[in-house]
Amino acid sequence: MSFLVNPGFERHSTGGVGWFANNLANSLGYNDSSISPLARTGDRVLVMRASETGASIAQDFIAHQANVNPTVRSLSAFGWFRSETDETVAGALAIWDLNVSDRAVTAPFEVGPTWTLVTCTLDTLSPPSKIEIWRARVEVYLNTIDKDLLVDSLNAF
Repeated sequence: MSFLVNPGFERHSTGGVGWFANNLANSLGYNDSSISPLARTGDRVLVMRASETGASIAQDFIAHQANVNPTVRSLSAFGWFRSETDETVAGALAIWDLNVSDRAVTAPFEVGPTWTLVTCTLDTLSPPSKIEIWRARVEVYLNTIDKDLLVDSLNAF
């Protein structure tokens, strides 16, 4: 089960329930409000378009609470990405450890018109028994301007 709210973007709204524009937010447009025949799973996808490279969407979550799951030693994120057209779109999937400033694992990608799975895994620095609450973030960066990146089934576990 994913730690993320609305990982398949089926709970539609302009901007996507659970997700927020993070890096270069003013240069980013994103929504999941339309039913898309291009969806990999379900009926909807998240569509991102940016006017500057590095714009991103993100979602913060609590991945570990000492009393709930003391065995969590790593976090993984995965999602399916594609361009809307035959053109290549570049981006990156990142998972951040918000308990440790500036600690992240990033998986850069370039995708075309077929769905491509991208994954990344972040290991904890401390034994789980030493972590009260493990706060984390999943983030998708768009590194191609003025082209649509489609995102579906973006999960963290």
